[in-house]
Amino acid sequence: MNYNKPEIWKFSLCADDHAVTEIEASGARFQKFLHVGLDPRTRELCLWAEVLPDDRYKSEDIGDFCTVHVYGTGFPIELEEDDREYVGTAQQENFIWHVFVERGEDDLI
Repeated sequence: MNYNKPEIWKFSLCADDHAVTEIEASGARFQKFLHVGLDPRTRELCLWAEVLPDDRYKSEDIGDFCTVHVYGTGFPIELEEDDREYVGTAQQENFIWHVFVERGEDDLI
């Protein structure tokens, strides 16, 4: 891991009418969300994010956490507009998934 230089990490997501996935940047902090799409090898829904490895977390198994919500087309978005950040939309076979990150009070993004 190259500390203090940004890296791009991939996170697998659950996909359903409304699925919630907790993701962790272990030993790092989220900087920005880059892309939502399918992993070309597994066809699994994924989120790519820029993270910044953090020296404070180097010796511990901790890092930033984030809650990601995936909604299928036609299903109600249960998060208030001020509490979410739209990341992207991806097609998986006959399904279209819309991905939002839940914003918390301490979010750095």
